[in-house]
Amino acid sequence: MKKTLFVFFLFLFAGKLSGQDTIVIITDSDTLSYQEIEYQPFRIGLNIGGGYRFGKSYETGNSGFDHLADGTKIGFIFGAEATYFFFNNLGLGLRYNYFGYSNNEESNTLNFKTSYIGPSLYGRIKLGNPNMFLVPSVGAGYMRERQSSTYDSQSIDIKGNTIGMMASVSFDFKISNGAIISIEAAYMGGSLSKWKEKNGGNFTLPDNQKEGLSRIDLKIGIKLLP
Repeated sequence: MKKTLFVFFLFLFAGKLSGQDTIVIITDSDTLSYQEIEYQPFRIGLNIGGGYRFGKSYETGNSGFDHLADGTKIGFIFGAEATYFFFNNLGLGLRYNYFGYSNNEESNTLNFKTSYIGPSLYGRIKLGNPNMFLVPSVGAGYMRERQSSTYDSQSIDIKGNTIGMMASVSFDFKISNGAIISIEAAYMGGSLSKWKEKNGGNFTLPDNQKEGLSRIDLKIGIKLLP
């Protein structure tokens, strides 16, 4: 038994030094089996889900239009990412995120489309099960908003861009050597100070009435390990 415990700690220490995950099993017969999970630093992910935008919309002064803009702000999320872990618990990646929703009231329609792309810094925290991890990330990038609407038989098409930020944490479960299932909660932050109209006109929003793009997302996805 003492020999078995010595080998157990020897393997555990070696696993820590190598930066690889280790599974150690002690059986009733005091024999020990050792399996080393291959560490795969590169991964590509896709995810879908829903988001709630809580940022306040710019007030135009038209009560009917403003009421439509401040309606239900729950929409569809699609995302993609590519990540490379330079160390077992630290990596860099590139993320893309799309969010869209519509508000309809009688013959009036307002469509919102927000996209984000930018680099992120990732962490990787091993849980009790060697195939389960928490993966926090934070980053900043280019954020673009487009609103197209039909109100009182008039069409409006405006867009704007800004620097936004994204912070998230995901629960990753490795289901095979080539795939991970992920559940992620994320915060997106940003605001617009300028709009550009489709016909080429521009207008600046007051400092106290910027277009708020902040929202909370909940997504499920898959990460592939090439």
